[in-house]
Amino acid sequence: MSTFAMERARRIVRCALLAVFAGSACAGVQVHENGRALVVIECEPPHALVTVDGAAVGRLDLLGGAVRVAAAASRLEISAPGYLVYREDLDIEPGATYDLRVELWPCFPDVDPGCIAASAAPDPGESTVGDPAGGG
Repeated sequence: MSTFAMERARRIVRCALLAVFAGSACAGVQVHENGRALVVIECEPPHALVTVDGAAVGRLDLLGGAVRVAAAASRLEISAPGYLVYREDLDIEPGATYDLRVELWPCFPDVDPGCIAASAAPDPGESTVGDPAGGG
């Protein structure tokens, strides 16, 4: 089994446990609320911060690789210190799962105005695990 497949299997097991014990929806676990969609994100670097419609959701590695979003037009941003910000406008059907693979591009804050400086990054332990649209 490849490293990627093993990591995906670990994430699915971890998220299944979260779904059972904490009501969380994560990668590979098809738990959808009415009017909600699931975005499964594979990202390099894995510690990137996920923002939906301007509200920080948390670090991707702490979220289990997935976030729930309102099934409507949403603005997704993925950022990490020393990398350019990735932005995508999503328009996903209710109950759908959207798989996204992102590799952030390294940059230099003093040269590139779109780059996030390390001092502007949130504390690595900080996470607002939850849902910006009120789903928890």
